[in-house]
Amino acid sequence: MVVLVLAGWGSCARATGIEDSYWLLLREDGHTWCGYVDQVEFTAEVSRWIPLETATMRYSTHQLIAVSHQVQSGSGDWIVIDQYTPESGDWVLQRTSLLTQRRLQVIQQARIHAGVAAPFRRVRITALDRRDGDRGKVDIADEDLPAVPVQTSVSRMAFVSTVATMRRRSISRFCGTAQ
Repeated sequence: MVVLVLAGWGSCARATGIEDSYWLLLREDGHTWCGYVDQVEFTAEVSRWIPLETATMRYSTHQLIAVSHQVQSGSGDWIVIDQYTPESGDWVLQRTSLLTQRRLQVIQQARIHAGVAAPFRRVRITALDRRDGDRGKVDIADEDLPAVPVQTSVSRMAFVSTVATMRRRSISRFCGTAQ
């Protein structure tokens, strides 16, 4: 099983108080999200629990500036990483699908406007084990990609209530059932 840890956001900025990041993991019950402000503690928990879903929410001067949501199959055959970024009142979704058996990375983008996602547009398909000079065509059909639903409302994502509780109570760790 492969677990990618959503890391790197906010470790330096947190010291200045300008940026806050929250790292989350879904417990094995499939309903309880645990949130952390300490990336090291989060990484240790990910190593211990090996969750199938993780997320990161990043704020700058109290405004949500990015959401990342990672889902992987129980078999480890695929990983989908969705990056949501606000832009001009909409959300831009960049989806990276890692197909571990086929050793492919597929990057797609879509715009979410008023709770409706536009169709994905392919940005890039990369063979992860291609060597320089091996420029064979890489292609994949949409039906070969994992069927992970697009979240069209960031505020309704299952882990958002956990972060809201952490921010409201100013606590560094919290586990709560998704609402």
